[in-house]
Amino acid sequence: MHTLTGVNVLSDVLLRSARLFPEKPAFTHAGSTLTYTQLDRLSTQVAGYLQFTGTLSRQDRVALMLPNLLHYPVAMFGAMKAGMIVVNINPNFGEAELRHILRDSGARVLITLQECLDRVEAVINETSIAEVIAADVLDLHPLSQRAFTRFMGLPRKYRRFKSVLPHLISFRKVLRIGQAELYVHESISPDDIALLQYTGGTTGDAKGAILKHRHLIANMNQLCELFENDLNTGSEVVVAPMPLYHIYSFTLHCLMMIAFAARMVLIPDWRDRDLLVEELGRYPCTFFAGLNTLFVGLCHHPNFLQLDFSALKITCSGGAPLSESTAIEWRRITGCPLVEGYGLTEASPVISVNYPPSDKFTGSVGKPLTQTECKVLSEEGDVLSYGEKGELWVKGPQVINRYWNMPKETEVSIQEGWLETGDIVLMNQAGEIHIIDRKSDIINVSGFPVYPSELEKVISCHPDIKECAVIGLPDEATGEQIKLYVVSSNPRLNVRDIREYCRERLTSYKVPRLVEFKQHLPHTPVGKVLRRQLRDEALAVHVSSPLSTSYF
Repeated sequence: MHTLTGVNVLSDVLLRSARLFPEKPAFTHAGSTLTYTQLDRLSTQVAGYLQFTGTLSRQDRVALMLPNLLHYPVAMFGAMKAGMIVVNINPNFGEAELRHILRDSGARVLITLQECLDRVEAVINETSIAEVIAADVLDLHPLSQRAFTRFMGLPRKYRRFKSVLPHLISFRKVLRIGQAELYVHESISPDDIALLQYTGGTTGDAKGAILKHRHLIANMNQLCELFENDLNTGSEVVVAPMPLYHIYSFTLHCLMMIAFAARMVLIPDWRDRDLLVEELGRYPCTFFAGLNTLFVGLCHHPNFLQLDFSALKITCSGGAPLSESTAIEWRRITGCPLVEGYGLTEASPVISVNYPPSDKFTGSVGKPLTQTECKVLSEEGDVLSYGEKGELWVKGPQVINRYWNMPKETEVSIQEGWLETGDIVLMNQAGEIHIIDRKSDIINVSGFPVYPSELEKVISCHPDIKECAVIGLPDEATGEQIKLYVVSSNPRLNVRDIREYCRERLTSYKVPRLVEFKQHLPHTPVGKVLRRQLRDEALAVHVSSPLSTSYF
């Protein structure tokens, strides 16, 4: 197996590239760039400050509530160098979600943007947070840009919160204090915890997946081995719209691409298509990662069609199922085939990748990565043969051993090193995995299982449908009935048209009884459709006013 010599913990990944490519650009945001040497130095200053406070000990938790800004890799590698555990938090989380993660993780320090301080103030007294480090978007940008923000009066919010958050300190002051050669090298073991990554997991309950250094390094090495013939160390350019606080982007951009000493151009909000297209034009990238929703949006952006894609070698899709129509359109526009991968937070996260991609779309997420074992089990727990649908279980060096503070969940979901994925799959004789659906999302219509992803793939091929989602609702006659949500580009498209389209392509019991048009669908932070939210909303209406079996 391919491994990076001497790289055993996450901070080693940065140290190696900083030693080999000191002046190469590492991260860029809004025209400002940190070289690998600067990233190494600044992260060491953060580490020195965290050690200096005296309130933190080795393996204490440091929560990062940051979008894709230069602060994120500086703070993340700083915490790693200090031997502490990073807790990733979505900066868009509301008070309830923020409170839960801070309390459950026992985080002692929170690093976040000034814009998030109102939510921090609302929950901090119910947590173990001893200090809040507040960042300004332009902290790591040139003085001229920072002076403009002072002129505009943007630091006022920080001054206001200083009176109500007594343990508040600015990110730049942390760096100034850390300059005083405070850092003491911390001996870190591959078996130390690196990340607490909160996930819905296999049961839907928010819980912290314990990702150790060895788990993440193993997955990084698996990916480096997969792509090593096509990626050149020190010369890759990556435009990164997917949030670094999400494990998909974290492993690809903060580990694998740093191992290749690539340049990462950060996009703070992946939904800002105008900025993303602008940066893709400014920095022709060689590697790009996203998911179906993002690819669809880009393919419909007029300026995206005018870009030069001659440098693009690899495009990765993950986080949500990739539709055939999206794969075809992306390749037509860019000339670069989409590579689909599959994984879970609990697997650091990648389990399989269909690389190199085939000439035609197969719907496969590829074969398991090296040293990764997979088995497909029936509901009774029997191992199934090739071609039979069942639940996927995985085992490998990238798979976690347990959840944080949840021994019962661990006992159910992780057995003798095998992880229950909660995904129904089919594996063919070539060892290629086809994801059918989430076990919890399967709809039972008169005893027949209906897989929402299967329907969505068929329906999304309609030329007037931009996005769709399928859920199941209770029905007295059939047990469950199918409801379809549609986002359309054609205002004249109606329910009858859609049902006719479905009847021509699906067996009768799979044709949605209920169809609802929406302006947009709810998504996770990385763009995956939230079926559960749609179902909860529909159930609330269904209970108060039961729906008829059809709209016409």
